[in-house]
Amino acid sequence: MEIKADEITKIIREQIEEYRGGVDVSEVGNVISVGDGIARVYGLEKAMAGELLEFPRGVMGLALNLEESQVGVVLLGDLAHDLGFDRVIELQTWESFSHGNWKVTLTPSKHWGARTLEKAETWVPRYAGMT
Repeated sequence: MEIKADEITKIIREQIEEYRGGVDVSEVGNVISVGDGIARVYGLEKAMAGELLEFPRGVMGLALNLEESQVGVVLLGDLAHDLGFDRVIELQTWESFSHGNWKVTLTPSKHWGARTLEKAETWVPRYAGMT
């Protein structure tokens, strides 16, 4: 039996044209926390390291840290923009930002455990001129 390259090429092209790709949603998890560009997600027992995951609003993430009860996911892209914010100001601890009559000062908070959005830093709004 002789193998002919043009026949193999024809078969491969036909298979490519007939291919219908799709997304298989086999599991839906719950986000436990988000902080520093990492999401901890519960309920993804079948997730594999390196798997691309989709979050609401089109935010994508890469599953990296697979633990028994949760998956650590690195969020890809500009998360603030993906969530609909058109302007984000990053402040260092004790730095202030004023907007109209409002003054926001980033102050540290006392907390236990890992940094999360709820526990990382406390934003204290104050009227401009107040200390």
